[in-house]
Amino acid sequence: MSLRTDEEKNKIIEWLSPINFFVRQRDIFHMRQKNTGGWVLEDPRFKTWEASSTGEILWCRGMPGAGKTILASIVINHLGSKNQGKNSTVACVYLNHKETQTQSLENLLAGLWRQLVVNKPLSQGSLVWKLYKDYLEMGIRPEISEICEMLRCAVDEWSKVYLVVDALDEYPEDPRMALLQHLTTMGSKVNLMFTSRPNVNPHIVAPKLVTMEIRGSDEDIQTFVVHRIQGYSRLSLQIKNWPKLQEQIVAKIRGAAGGMFLLAKLHIESLAIKHNLDSIEQTLENLPTKLEDAYKDTMDRIRRGEEDKELALATLTWVAKAKRPLTVAELQDALAIEPNSNSLNPRRRTDINIILGVCAGLVIVAEKGSVVRLVHFTTQTYLDGYFTQGHTYITRLLLTYLAFNNLETQNPPRARYPYDLNRAPLIAYASHCVYHAAKQSEEQKDEEAKSLRDMIITFFGKPHQYAPLRWYARESGSRSKTQPWDFRDWPTFTSPLWVAAAANLVDIARYVLAQGASPNCTDFEYISALGVASHYGHVEIVELLLKNGATANPGGVSPLQLACAERRVDVVRILLKKRFNVNAAGGRYPSPLESAAPIGLSWRIGHLEIAQLLRASGAHRRENGRKGLRIASEDGQAEMVSYLLEHGEHDEDGLALIAALRRGHVDIAKMLLDRFADLGGIGCTRLTAALEAASRGGHIDMAKMLLDKLANLPTVGHYSAALKEAATYGHTAVVGLLLESGAEVNDPPPKGLRFNKNSKKQETVSSSLQEAVGWGHTDIVRLLLGKQAKFDNRLMQVAVKGGFVDIVDSLLKVGADPNAEVAFGKNTGLETAVNTGNRHIVQMLLDHGANPSPRGASRNPLVVAARNGDVEIVQLLLQKGAEQYDTGNDHFRNALRAAKDAGQEAVVDLLRQYEQDMT
Repeated sequence: MSLRTDEEKNKIIEWLSPINFFVRQRDIFHMRQKNTGGWVLEDPRFKTWEASSTGEILWCRGMPGAGKTILASIVINHLGSKNQGKNSTVACVYLNHKETQTQSLENLLAGLWRQLVVNKPLSQGSLVWKLYKDYLEMGIRPEISEICEMLRCAVDEWSKVYLVVDALDEYPEDPRMALLQHLTTMGSKVNLMFTSRPNVNPHIVAPKLVTMEIRGSDEDIQTFVVHRIQGYSRLSLQIKNWPKLQEQIVAKIRGAAGGMFLLAKLHIESLAIKHNLDSIEQTLENLPTKLEDAYKDTMDRIRRGEEDKELALATLTWVAKAKRPLTVAELQDALAIEPNSNSLNPRRRTDINIILGVCAGLVIVAEKGSVVRLVHFTTQTYLDGYFTQGHTYITRLLLTYLAFNNLETQNPPRARYPYDLNRAPLIAYASHCVYHAAKQSEEQKDEEAKSLRDMIITFFGKPHQYAPLRWYARESGSRSKTQPWDFRDWPTFTSPLWVAAAANLVDIARYVLAQGASPNCTDFEYISALGVASHYGHVEIVELLLKNGATANPGGVSPLQLACAERRVDVVRILLKKRFNVNAAGGRYPSPLESAAPIGLSWRIGHLEIAQLLRASGAHRRENGRKGLRIASEDGQAEMVSYLLEHGEHDEDGLALIAALRRGHVDIAKMLLDRFADLGGIGCTRLTAALEAASRGGHIDMAKMLLDKLANLPTVGHYSAALKEAATYGHTAVVGLLLESGAEVNDPPPKGLRFNKNSKKQETVSSSLQEAVGWGHTDIVRLLLGKQAKFDNRLMQVAVKGGFVDIVDSLLKVGADPNAEVAFGKNTGLETAVNTGNRHIVQMLLDHGANPSPRGASRNPLVVAARNGDVEIVQLLLQKGAEQYDTGNDHFRNALRAAKDAGQEAVVDLLRQYEQDMT
C-alpha cells in the first residue's frame, strides 16, 4: 500500500537522507567541455561493465586533474538517459574531503537509497515507513545495518542498478573500506563503478575488479584549451593579431599537461594575463609539467598583483582552511571583516565575480551558484602547506565578527529570532568552526597558539558574544550538533571554565583552574561545569574537576543524574566511587535509577549496566517517578525489561504491554504476558488497546494470545477498533482471525472519510471497509464484504479514484450502483474513471450499466476523454453509447471541439471517422 501523498513520501526521504546528489551531478555535468570525454563510453572495459549481469566492479583510476569527476558525470548522465523508462537506474555519490562530517557512511548509503526510491512508490508497510514511525518521535536515526537493509530493499525494486562513486581517495581510509564493503555486497543486480587516484587499494574488499586508466586524451585536451582561450578577451585578441598563436598554445599546453585538464587550465590562466606575444611565447617555453610547480607559479603571480593580492590571499585562506565548504554569502561576509572593528560594514561586501577573478582560477562556485570550492583536491593539498597559520587567522576574524554590535535584528532581545542569517550568514559557519579552532589551539604549543588560547578564553567569558552560536544550534535543530552550543540547559551565568568543560577543552580547563577559577562556580538552579561534562561524557574533564574539588550541585541537577540520562557508563562509575547520591533528583531530570531506564534506541549500550551499578549502590525508584518498565518496553530493551521484572517491577496498568506492541517489540510483549498469567486485573479496556496495537502491527500470534485473554471478558465494540487497525494496515491474516473471533464489521458508519482531503469532517474515523477500500487492500475488502459489511456510494468513488480495479469489481458484484453520485463533487464513478484515464475501470463500469452520457456538456465523459487524448476510452464510450452520441448533438460537437483545442489529433481523426460511419 503506497503512501497517500507525495508530501508524506518527501517528508520520509528528507528525514532519512539529508544529502541530495542530484544537484551535484547536474552541476558537474554542466561543467564538462562539450565534445570531450566520450571515449570512456566507447572503451571495451566500460561496455563490458555496463552490459554485465553479474555485479561487475569497475575502478577508474587516474592522476590528479585527469578529469575523473567529469567523466563520472558523463557516465551517470549516459546511464540515466539510456535507462529512462526502463526498470534500470543509476545512483551516484560525489565524495569531498571537506564534507566528511556531512558525508558520514550512514548519510552516503541513505543518499543512494534516496536516488533509488525517488521515482518509486513507498509502501506504508515498508521497512523505511516503520523506522520513520518508530524513530521520528524519539529524534533518532536508523542504524547502519537498518539503512543497508533499506538500500537492499530499494535495489530489489529494480532489475539493474548502476552505482557510481567519485573521488574515493578523498574519503578517510576506515570509512572508505566500510563503504566499499557495503556496496560490493549489494548483490548481482548492482554494477559498481568508482573513481580515485592510484594510491587507493580497493583490492582488499574487491579482488576481482576491472581497472581502467583515466587520462585526458590529446584530442580532449585540445578541445578544452581552444574553448578556454575563448573565455579570455586579452588572449583572444592576441590570437586575432597572430593567427598561428592558437596552434602554438594548443601544442605546448597539450605536451606539458600530460593528460591533466587541471594543469592545462592553470597554464591557460598564466597566459591570460600576458600583454604581448613575446611574454606569451616565453611563458609557453617554460610551462611546468607538475601540478605543484604550476600552483607555485600561480601563487607567485597572485602575490605580484598589488591591487588584488590582499583580496586573493584572504579568499584562498578562507576557502582552503574552512572546516566545511562556505556559501557565497558566508565568504562575502568573511572578507568584509575588518580586524579590531566593532561592526560589520555591508559596503565592504565584494561581488563574487570580482572575488573569483582575482584568484587565478583556483576558486570556483558550484551548486546553483551558492557554494564556494577550490578547483581541485590537489589545490587544497598545496594551500594547506602554503597557509600554515590560516586557522589562527580565521579564528581571530570569526571572534571579531561575533563581537560585532550589529548582528542582531531589530527584534527585542528576547525574541525567538534575534538573528537573521540573511543579514549575518557567517553565524552558521562560526558555530561549526569556533569549537574546532579552540581544539586546535590546544594541540599547538607555540606562542601563536597561546595567544589564540587567551583570545578564546576571553570569548568564553562573554556570553553575549557566543549567543549567536547558541541561537543557531537551537534553531537549526539536527543540522547543527556542535558541542557545546547544542546543550539544552545553559545556566543563567556561565564562566570560561563551564564552556571549556562543555566543549571538552582539557588544556583550557586546566589553565583556567590554574589561574584560580572555582570548579563549582554555577547558577545553582541549573547545571554545574561538572554536570555538563558528565552530560557529554567527558571523562578527562570530569576527573580534572573532581581533582580540583568539584562537588555535587546543591539544590540543582546532580552530575550523576546527567550521566545516567545520557548513558555515560564510565562517568557513572567515577561519580559512584566519589559517593555521589544515587537517589538525588532535581530539575526536569528524574533520579539516576529512573534515568537509567532507556529513553531512546540510540542509547542501547550501557543501560542495563548502569541500572545494575545503581542498584548495587543502594538506588531505589521513587513511587511517583517515571515508569521504567513502560519506557524500556516501548524502546525495545528486552534485557532491561527482564531485569526490571526480576527486581519487582510490575505492569499494573498494562501500559508497558501496549507500548511494546505499538513499537512492534513482540518478544517483550510475550515476556510481559508470560510474566503475568492473569491479566484480568489490568482490565478489558487495556487488553483491548493491546489487541488494537497488535492488530495494527500485524502480530498475529500476539493477537491470538490476547483474544484468548479477552474471550471471557465483556468486550465493548466486539473488537471493531482492532479490526479497523488491521484493515487499515493491510494485515489480511489478522483481519481473518478477528472476524472468526466475532469482530463486528458494521459499526456505525461515519459521515466523512479520513483519507478524503476535501472532506470537511476529515478527522472522523472510517469503518473497517472504508479504510480497506481507501488503502486498496483487495483481499481484506473481499473478506469484509463476505461478512456483509455495509457500503455506500462513496466507496465506489474512492475505489475508482484510487485505480483499484479489483475492488471496483468486488463492489459491483455485491450490488454497488455504477451510476451513483456522491455528495462531494457530484461526480459518478464513470466520470472519475474517465478523468483519471483508467481504461479498465471505464470498461468495467460500462459493462455493468454505467450511463456513458449522464449529463452536462462541460464534464461529459466523452468531452473529458477527448480533451485528454484518451483514444481507447473515447472508443469505449462511443461503442457503449452510440445512440446517445448522435453526431449532431452537443456532447459530440463539444467533444470534437475539445479535442481540436487540445491538439489531440488522434482523437479528432477518430471522431471524424465515427461521424462518417454514422452518416
